[in-house]
Amino acid sequence: MKKITFSVLILTVIIGGCSMNKDDKTKLDELTALMNLEEQNITVVKQYLNGLNKNDTAIYEDLYAQVYSPDCKVYAPAGNTIFLNYTENIKSQKAVYVGIPDAHWKIVDMAADGNTVFVRLWTTGTSTGIYNGLQPTGKKLEFSNTVTFKLENGKIKEQREDFDQLSLMQQYGFELKPPVK
Repeated sequence: MKKITFSVLILTVIIGGCSMNKDDKTKLDELTALMNLEEQNITVVKQYLNGLNKNDTAIYEDLYAQVYSPDCKVYAPAGNTIFLNYTENIKSQKAVYVGIPDAHWKIVDMAADGNTVFVRLWTTGTSTGIYNGLQPTGKKLEFSNTVTFKLENGKIKEQREDFDQLSLMQQYGFELKPPVK
């Protein structure tokens, strides 16, 4: 919507000649600044996801230092009141690669609204190690994630993530059964 508004303002300037009143100039400057901020925030999130997809836990300290605020909070599931801090987040991500060393996050959808970036991901990998106490199956895994990143000063300040835990547990062999009456 903002890009459409921005485009309309540009066309107005072109059609109306090069004259622009102060209010239009201010509005155009504000929209341009917002679009630049959103683009920068999307770039930070993509940098993070591209780093994860290198499947190299040795780079995590540097990657996290580049994209996360030292006082970040990561909530998973998103509605949880307990969060992981910076160090716990790195440890948690490294643990994923113990169980699923070829884990890969593919961006399905991404959008930004100011300092917030929304991402829908498709995660794939092979269960070859212990993951959160679950024994390896040797099978390919795939599930969806949705993540909301809130950024401040070009760094991730808050992350709220949900993923399809039911599908993942079923892929590990768990069954959903109605209670016995």
